[in-house]
Amino acid sequence: MKQTKICIIAKYNYPFDTRLVQQVRALMEHGIPCDIICGLNSSQKAFEKLNTINIYRVLQKPQSQVSFIKYLITTVKFFMTAFIKLLSLSLKNDYKIIIVHTLPEFLVFVASINKLFGAKLILDGRDITVDLVSSRWHGPCLIILKLFARLVEMCCVHFCDVVITASNGFRRSLIARCGNPEKIAVMINTADEKIFQYMGQKEFAPIEKNARLIYHGTVSNRFGVFVAVQAMQIICNSIPGSTLHVYGIYDSNYRRKIEKFISEAQIADNVYLNDVLPLEQIYSQIQTMDLGIVPYLSDHFMNIALSTKMFEYIASGLPVVASRLKSGEELFNDSCVHYFEPGSVQNLAERVLELCVDPELRAEKRESAYNVFKSKYTSEIQSRQYIKIIANQLGIEDLVFVNAS
Repeated sequence: MKQTKICIIAKYNYPFDTRLVQQVRALMEHGIPCDIICGLNSSQKAFEKLNTINIYRVLQKPQSQVSFIKYLITTVKFFMTAFIKLLSLSLKNDYKIIIVHTLPEFLVFVASINKLFGAKLILDGRDITVDLVSSRWHGPCLIILKLFARLVEMCCVHFCDVVITASNGFRRSLIARCGNPEKIAVMINTADEKIFQYMGQKEFAPIEKNARLIYHGTVSNRFGVFVAVQAMQIICNSIPGSTLHVYGIYDSNYRRKIEKFISEAQIADNVYLNDVLPLEQIYSQIQTMDLGIVPYLSDHFMNIALSTKMFEYIASGLPVVASRLKSGEELFNDSCVHYFEPGSVQNLAERVLELCVDPELRAEKRESAYNVFKSKYTSEIQSRQYIKIIANQLGIEDLVFVNAS
């Protein structure tokens, strides 16, 4: 008899993707056996077994910043490879639920044969192509691309049994285009509290020199890191020796732009462009910092997406200075986060300086933010919602999976 399981399909690397890690942990904690078909990097094994989880890594994950043509080619390769691997695994496993992570949405059709034979299909839309495409790519073919993406999106939403999105803004956007509000749920891409633990004993004093700021994540135009780098000129004039520590994956052209400004402004001792680090090491750096910076620019996509790094700073007890974008503001108001106008170098510098000179304000902001976080957005709360969705699709109330092998 075939073994009853769940299968997750994602181009992302496991265990280097925090959303995937938290979901897999929730499955393990509830005794739910699962196979993962995911991306591969050069340091990983093609197969790995972890408790009740089998991990099949099938294709090298591309760099995050690539041309659209290269992105499409690698995506098609992953689709074909994952399709063949899923068919092979389905010969010995009865996949009751298949969960497919975007991007892009058409990856759900990897599971089309399983769907025909009764498997439930969940699309985890952590990003939404229609909304993302105009923010990430430019060119004369953009209108045609968006029309095609909308058609694919509608087909995918109707094909799936459940769609999980990563923000309220994504959910509203999907409902407006596709309807079906009853099948579209929200699971915030939040901080992993196994890593990002609250620094409850942190003391605050006026910062008159050597303020330490941190940004981690993708470094490209829409994430606004250049705005934060420019602001360091102003910040250092008032608080000598201040530093901005950037850890991330870089768009090469954008990095050269930043490096040119650093050289011309003579702030090489104040801005450090570091490579990406594992989240455990990011948390170690956060423990030495005074403020977390989330300087995203304002466009349609960034106003409906959510910043995972904001949750990671808040979960750690680090005060946050962030762009005033609708997505973040509807979860954390002004009592929680010190907001500045997106793209404004002067306003970002002013907000940083306000927090530096006022230790009571820093303490109040971080306490208010953490109270909201722990009441609504912890990884445990999100995981419970995830397991509830799975239980509903299995038609059971008990959240402990009974292996029917």
